[in-house]
Amino acid sequence: MSIFFRKFNNIKSKLIITFSVVLIIPALITGILAYTSAKNAVEHEMLKGFSQTINILNSSINTLVQMKAHDINNYSNSISADLLQGDATIQLKEDFNHYVQLHPEAKSIYVSMDNGEFIQAPTITLPSNYDARKTDWYKEAMNKKGEVIISEPHVTADKEMVITISRTTSDHSGVVAIDIPLNYIQGLINNVEIGEQGYAVLLDQHRKYIAHPTIEGGTEAKDSFYDEVYAKENGQIKYTFNGDEKIMAFATNELTGWKL
Repeated sequence: MSIFFRKFNNIKSKLIITFSVVLIIPALITGILAYTSAKNAVEHEMLKGFSQTINILNSSINTLVQMKAHDINNYSNSISADLLQGDATIQLKEDFNHYVQLHPEAKSIYVSMDNGEFIQAPTITLPSNYDARKTDWYKEAMNKKGEVIISEPHVTADKEMVITISRTTSDHSGVVAIDIPLNYIQGLINNVEIGEQGYAVLLDQHRKYIAHPTIEGGTEAKDSFYDEVYAKENGQIKYTFNGDEKIMAFATNELTGWKL
């Protein structure tokens, strides 16, 4: 009799284990699938939100650049070496002063002529050896006469980080330019909220930061995950940074080539 009960208990135990496995495994699979599905749904909604944010920022950048390009075109078409004589120079300086008063997003506006003449508003004290004709923004505009040029982030003579939008004058005898402070552009980018820990980043076409919450403008982006960002016009990537898993959506601003 005892042998019978032992055998019965063994069978009972095996049945319990078998049924437990049969019940638990599907439950685990269902749970894993439900978690994966929920995670993918959340990720999809996050990326959707990222794309909407990128579109808004793209529109803001387009508006800023188009407005400054329009202003530069107007000035460059109206300025020539023949017109900058006597009272005309005084009038241009007054026009420049009026412009910066009306446009707080512009740090300064100026024209540098090939004879060395330099007119700027507002007036700042420049180094005694300063020659605008030796600057990158001047040289690039002269190399691409008639085109609106958007510079890399750079430091001005008075030590402020800016983006310069420039174009040659109507007779190609000089270059007219507007400086936009990076802190103005950074304000547009950094005011965007993305969840609890997300943030927006803006880089120029040469992998230099324009806006980042913790990295100084003009710094080169050397992290390898940016290779993929610069290899495509837009997309999403997953990567690890400082031991944390990250997800990034990115796009290219068509006007500037900047990466959002």
